[in-house]
Amino acid sequence: MSQEVNKELSLLCCILRENEIINATLFQSFDKIFEIAEKFIEKYGVDKIEWGVEMEYEETVVDFATLYIQNINKELNTEKQCDIHVVVGSTVTETKTRLLASTEFHCSKCNTIHTKSPYAIAQRSMNVDLIFTCDCGNKIDV
Repeated sequence: MSQEVNKELSLLCCILRENEIINATLFQSFDKIFEIAEKFIEKYGVDKIEWGVEMEYEETVVDFATLYIQNINKELNTEKQCDIHVVVGSTVTETKTRLLASTEFHCSKCNTIHTKSPYAIAQRSMNVDLIFTCDCGNKIDV
């Protein structure tokens, strides 16, 4: 990576952090901020636009980052389909298909639908993988 690109990445990360694009500590948000900065450079390049003439630099960075995060959240908030088993004794008598909301997940072992906490949703939006341990002992990637 050239010194010019490194300098631009540093500036972008500072702008994103200063504008509190991600509401988290520096250490919690740095990887996502750096990813957004890289994507910004992919789109706009380094010194290819006359900032202040064509567009305002900082405003464009913030708008780009906001849209980027909204797109990530849309991907995370898609409904998922799961099979719910109706069990009598030890026999599955019926299987129903249900769409899970973006805030829900299903334990296939005990057939329970759980709700994600706001903390888990926020961590997931920053690509932090969380494992939930159900009451039945099953570990689920949330």
